Amino acid sequence: GVSVGTPKEALARLDELNAILYKYFLHGGFIKAMNSYERNGSLEEELFAVYSAWIDGELARVRKSPETATNIMASIAESLTNEVSWTALSKTVSHPTIADYVETLKDMFVTTYLEKSRKAKAGAPKNKKIYFTDRFLYWVAQFRARKISSIKIAETDSATMGKLAELAALKEMAQQIDLSLKENEFDARRHIHYQKEKNGETDFSVRMGGKNYALESKFGSIGKEKEGTIYLTKSTLSHNKLPLAVFLTNPQESLKLLGKK
Repeated sequence: GVSVGTPKEALARLDELNAILYKYFLHGGFIKAMNSYERNGSLEEELFAVYSAWIDGELARVRKSPETATNIMASIAESLTNEVSWTALSKTVSHPTIADYVETLKDMFVTTYLEKSRKAKAGAPKNKKIYFTDRFLYWVAQFRARKISSIKIAETDSATMGKLAELAALKEMAQQIDLSLKENEFDARRHIHYQKEKNGETDFSVRMGGKNYALESKFGSIGKEKEGTIYLTKSTLSHNKLPLAVFLTNPQESLKLLGKK
């Protein structure tokens, strides 16, 4: 119900957008989930069951085990926003099997993953940061793992919201880059990386509109700031901080607001 044409207009209505953002962290971009949340004030078991059955149906088509996929999805949810190796995702199946399942889930548009920047030191462990393609699918994974049967905003914690904020930033950047480049087979890994150096991790190293950016999703406290890094915050705008809700309306254009009051 909030219409904003530009990031500047979004900034002027930040309080309204932040209220919507918390709902967005639950229902994501799925119309059925949006409608269900507006009716019930929560996401219910019946809704999760529909999308879980869709995943099982797609897995059956390629002769993959729903139980193995469930375990891997649960591990992805647990490690969300952290770098992880294939083998760390499961202790019960082999490394090639895990890689095969993650690629299958990627082909189903359930998951995606980023790799370290090409600037990372040679010989560094080939870990990845694995994400769900939508916030709602994070909750589907939790449902499949029997950790939830329903969910509403009051039942979420700040740590989970922070992880879903990072996921939301990635999805919006990837979508904007995809639309601008119009590649036949877009793969976010060609355009977005993460970095891990001595001074810590940078969530996203991304090129948009011909410029390179280092972005950190910080929905909570920031701590020590890194020079040259832009922080996606809950509500702060400064020379290096931008509210996430504004960023999501148009990642590339919103970055032009940095430093403006």
